[in-house]
Amino acid sequence: MTYRSPLTPSVVGVVVALAASVAACNDARDPLAPSISPVVSSVRAQKIPGNEPPAPSGMVSLTLAGEQFDLWPFTGYNFSGSPQDPINLIFLGESDPRQIRADLMSLSGTRGGPLASFGCTWDDAVGDPQANYAVGDGWVGSAIQLECGDFYGPRFHLRMFRQGNVTVANAHYEILIPGTNTHEVLSWELAEALVTYDIARTGLLGAAPGSSGSITPSPYFRAVQAPVVAFLASAQIAALGLSVNGDGTASIPNDGNASVLTLAGEVPLTKEFDDKDFVIQFGQLIPKPFCVAGTTGYLYASGPITVHMHSGIEGQNYKGEWTGTGTLTLVQLNPITHQPVGTPYQGVVNVRNATEVTNGKSAVDFRSDQSEVPDVDATRGRRVEHLRVREEGKDEYKLDISC
Repeated sequence: MTYRSPLTPSVVGVVVALAASVAACNDARDPLAPSISPVVSSVRAQKIPGNEPPAPSGMVSLTLAGEQFDLWPFTGYNFSGSPQDPINLIFLGESDPRQIRADLMSLSGTRGGPLASFGCTWDDAVGDPQANYAVGDGWVGSAIQLECGDFYGPRFHLRMFRQGNVTVANAHYEILIPGTNTHEVLSWELAEALVTYDIARTGLLGAAPGSSGSITPSPYFRAVQAPVVAFLASAQIAALGLSVNGDGTASIPNDGNASVLTLAGEVPLTKEFDDKDFVIQFGQLIPKPFCVAGTTGYLYASGPITVHMHSGIEGQNYKGEWTGTGTLTLVQLNPITHQPVGTPYQGVVNVRNATEVTNGKSAVDFRSDQSEVPDVDATRGRRVEHLRVREEGKDEYKLDISC
């Protein structure tokens, strides 16, 4: 199940490895080497007016490579304009997400300097999709997501959005909240630094990294939830630069700038598919995600969700799909005494995210279906969420809850 709601104090066992800044690059190659397996970002099918929701508020205007670029500097779970993550990376030049994916996945996990403790390598990631808006292609989705680390965390998570000949992205460092499928962001800046460092390691940078200037709020954006902060060591909080607030949450540092990385070369696209299977084992007290009226507002959810991912390059096209399916045992609990209220019942979960990136389009189609069974009264029901966002065609977001 996907839960985007506050945690309870039952979170346990948060462990974080930290680093601080970018060191000089190594493993360098000639940035002017001939292109191999080029991908073409400029060949586009255009959206028909009226086929997508309107632009969000808070647009910014940048000058990139001598041209004006009007961007919403955030990501969102839908088209409401509610900011989720800040855009902190902008790729120019050979900047198609397929190419950035190949560049990062070509690297070993060997890093130097203060990033030497991070030995992860890049791979396709399982994660909820998000959307971004820019004048030109309008709303586009995170059709390619990468991770350095794995779903169980800690991991660096990168979502990329192709906007014409520019790719914008958010990178963040996060941990998995034990007993759930929910990740908690701990840092924007550390992840931005690691991606910048790794792009430099490819040897493909055609110019020194630049800056967008201030486009998102600073010195902080969003906050780590209080139950997570409570289990972080003081040294970890200090190393991440988190600012603990009076309510126990901790504001996450954000300098407001996006790193601008210009790629002047590329590595070959690896034409193969990979399969990834793992199990998310629920075992946590959580806020009831829907049909809350008449309940205690809290559930203990337990049981496995099986995740399967199939992704890779076919020709020059990227295709990816992940699914999450399972049946959880749900028990209403008194949030103070943690004692059961009523008999156990079931939560049936079916989630599918299908994505594609070609020279002519990128597309995201996400559907999450959560049902409580037996559906005996208004305290139980069904939640169906559907996000479809494409460079061409009609964009849609629907959230249906029946109790």
